[in-house]
Amino acid sequence: MGKKIILLFLILLVISITCCVDINNNNAQTIPQIEEKQNQIIEEKTNTLDVFFEKDSFEGKIIIYLKDNKTLSSDVKDGMSVLEKTKELCDNSMLLKFYPLNSTNYISWKLENICDYGSIHLKGDLNESLQNTSLLEEDNPDEKILFNFKDETTNCSLKGKLTINDEFIGFSDKTFNFEEKIYEKFKNFDNAELCMQGSLSSCFEEYKFMKYYSCWTLEVDEDMFKDNTKYLVGFTADINPHRPYKFAKTFFITPDEVRDFLPEIYFKNNTEEDLDYIWHFANAKVRYRQDYLVEKDQEHWEFPAKTIENCYGDCEEKATLLLSLIKAYNDSLKCYVFLMPSHASTFCKLRNKYIIFDQSLKKETIISGNDENQQKKAFRIFFDSYFEEFGMSIQNQFITSVFDNKEYIEFNSNDEFYGWLLEI
Repeated sequence: MGKKIILLFLILLVISITCCVDINNNNAQTIPQIEEKQNQIIEEKTNTLDVFFEKDSFEGKIIIYLKDNKTLSSDVKDGMSVLEKTKELCDNSMLLKFYPLNSTNYISWKLENICDYGSIHLKGDLNESLQNTSLLEEDNPDEKILFNFKDETTNCSLKGKLTINDEFIGFSDKTFNFEEKIYEKFKNFDNAELCMQGSLSSCFEEYKFMKYYSCWTLEVDEDMFKDNTKYLVGFTADINPHRPYKFAKTFFITPDEVRDFLPEIYFKNNTEEDLDYIWHFANAKVRYRQDYLVEKDQEHWEFPAKTIENCYGDCEEKATLLLSLIKAYNDSLKCYVFLMPSHASTFCKLRNKYIIFDQSLKKETIISGNDENQQKKAFRIFFDSYFEEFGMSIQNQFITSVFDNKEYIEFNSNDEFYGWLLEI
């Protein structure tokens, strides 16, 4: 009897392990390569150059032209790129061109002593010709108020693009000169929000080279510009890429990282049917498990490729994985993750059809007509029905925000969300 129990236990153990083994075997040439490549990049990027563009929307490729007629290239995503400081780059760089995705237009900048900097900040629009823009903001002799940015835990310096209330104000490389003209522009705003977006340096051992996004309330007194004192204003952040704040949630939609997992052999060249299969595929790959069961944090966001490797995730992991797969299938589809106070899900708009792909249910409706009030009423009925079927409490029946891999949008009410749905 004892041998039978032991044998039964071993069989169950093998079956439980097979769930993840099968997932990994289906992509056996993918997951190990991803990990190996990441480790290799980390070793190579001990001496890197961060390239920041003024516009977050810049995506494409940069080509660097060298003196010996050779070229170097690097991908640009979310207005950022990273280059390795090789001898070839440092000694021979003459010109940098940025080419947007699916376009032959470009912007170009002349380069001098490019490796003297830890980061370069490039300004320009696609309708401008050759730029002679300096690579870094020039020092201002009248520095009155300097901002300094650091991580609270590691004391590492932060650098990146700065915005106030989503409007670009400049770049910070350890410090930023906060000029009075910037203050004048925002001084009448209530609760002005200062935000920084960038990539973490090698100082962050666990999170190095990952993207981050942090915000602070801007508190500067007008009198600080009038006295004879020079001020150094410190801003500290608790950096943890797995607890994304606002726009940082867009970093968790990673089509390129999950593209190899797409079950393309089952696609039927019918968008709605293919999306339905992707939804079933993602649900089968990842079982539901709450964060506190596997992580120290009550709220821990994992990246989609890692979610597939783990074979588990909660609603955020399932929603971001599904949207990543959808964007890998067709990046132009109007699909988003939508967030509620205690839940995350995914929806798509296909012409006048709206489909919710949740982890446990799928709902769809067709919204037609030209009467905006009637359309919003139809949305209200549709989403109220979804809330009820999902068993969501009244206080959680509020859609706070939506995001994809390019934008993050917040709402003050469901009615505002429904209005946005009509516009996309």
